Amino acid sequence: KFQGLNLDTELQWNIDLISHGTHVAGIISAINENEINVDGISPESKVFVVRVFDNNSRNFDFASGLVKAVERCALQGARIINMSLGGDQAIDIEEQGLSKLVGLYGLLLIAAVGNSGFSAPLIYPASYEGVISVGAVSEFGERWFGSQRFPDLMAPGVNVMSLTGGTLGGIERRSGTSVACAHVAAVAALLWSWNPSATPFEIKSALFNSAGDLGPTGYDNQFGYGLVQAMCALIYLNDGLPLAPTASIPASCPPFLPLKEPTQNSTRSPTFIPSQTPTKHPTMDPTMLPIPKPTKTPTSQPTSQ
Repeated sequence: KFQGLNLDTELQWNIDLISHGTHVAGIISAINENEINVDGISPESKVFVVRVFDNNSRNFDFASGLVKAVERCALQGARIINMSLGGDQAIDIEEQGLSKLVGLYGLLLIAAVGNSGFSAPLIYPASYEGVISVGAVSEFGERWFGSQRFPDLMAPGVNVMSLTGGTLGGIERRSGTSVACAHVAAVAALLWSWNPSATPFEIKSALFNSAGDLGPTGYDNQFGYGLVQAMCALIYLNDGLPLAPTASIPASCPPFLPLKEPTQNSTRSPTFIPSQTPTKHPTMDPTMLPIPKPTKTPTSQPTSQ
């Protein structure tokens, strides 16, 4: 079920002393065959891990490292790339490399929108075009205080229980957009397991068009298209029909709109970027958006018990 490799030969992919990747992987695909009763959202999913963080600084500085990690996953057959990490500078070679891999392998890239608050500079790779950016909400649908602007989707990201790494293992509650990102990746995995022949475009359409509005109608810069809804997304992928003859459609599901060619004025269409939505790319004017030294850091935070 779990496989992996290391970009740094001195570090083992399956030893997680910072308890970040293990928590994320548990949300996606933990199997409830243990003493701690933690279930993943898509427990049948196969997970391929490529390690990019060390055990001390939690940072890596090279765009090529992230692109190489995504490529290694694609070569192993991965279709969904969960990137619960981010840096505060857009790097052309990184964006171009990721875009090329999407085209070559038909990938769905999903990334955490960042934990530094609504007014913070944009985070990458979440803010690259073509990457699904994910923000965090509480169980009450309230935006988590650290969740940054311009997400595409929102998902649970406050006090979420999952597996922990380290030498002893166990469970832990964490908050952050890394946690939320894992939820969306897992729902995407569910959709593809239900319909393996679906295209990335169709999976993305289902995720966006089935989201539950949390703010103003349609897209907004706090909640994006809204809260990811697994059952509604499955129904959308099934042409708006219930998955069983006797089943009903949840009231929270938006009305089904068949796929159509993108239109410039559409606010909920397969283009996913409404015409009124500010671009995700930062201004190049340094007086408007300072760009400090880029770092890549995990985007979830431990929650004290």
